Amino acid sequence: MGVGQREDDGTPLIAFVDDDGDGESWEDPRDVIRTAAACGVRLVVFELLMPPTDYNYEPLTPSALGDVITGSVTAVMLTHLPVHPKQCKVFNDSFYEALGRGESIETAVQAGRRMLKVDKPVEDAAGFGWFTLVTSPQSGVRLVSPVVESPLPPGPIAGRLVEPMTPRWSGAPDVLHH
Repeated sequence: MGVGQREDDGTPLIAFVDDDGDGESWEDPRDVIRTAAACGVRLVVFELLMPPTDYNYEPLTPSALGDVITGSVTAVMLTHLPVHPKQCKVFNDSFYEALGRGESIETAVQAGRRMLKVDKPVEDAAGFGWFTLVTSPQSGVRLVSPVVESPLPPGPIAGRLVEPMTPRWSGAPDVLHH
């Protein structure tokens, strides 16, 4: 999470806040994406918050980033207008839950946006639309295998109580979240 802007010449920049919340380091997000691609990351998430008061930044748009789908990166999700941290939380809860179930990245983004449209954690009627997805031509990319529900209901079989299997993956989805 950080703050994004475009300079007068159109150069995209993002600032990450350090652990203390008082540091500022402006970087070109394309460099972050190239680093992620070199490390095998498939999804990069930039959630850009509202800038400090008295700052007037030009919003960071997908077109300002140019060709961000490179190497292993198959999708970049960003907020093209600044959002409130409460909006990020509501979006993220549904977004990452859907990714964990094996939904496609596109479906997961829509799940997060739908939840924002319904929940409205702050009075921003259009906030669900600020979460933008840029993907490769290949749609339907999943970070984990889809969850398959057991066809058997829980219950006794041959005198034993059998619970449906809970799917597990062997690691976290390969996501770079800033």
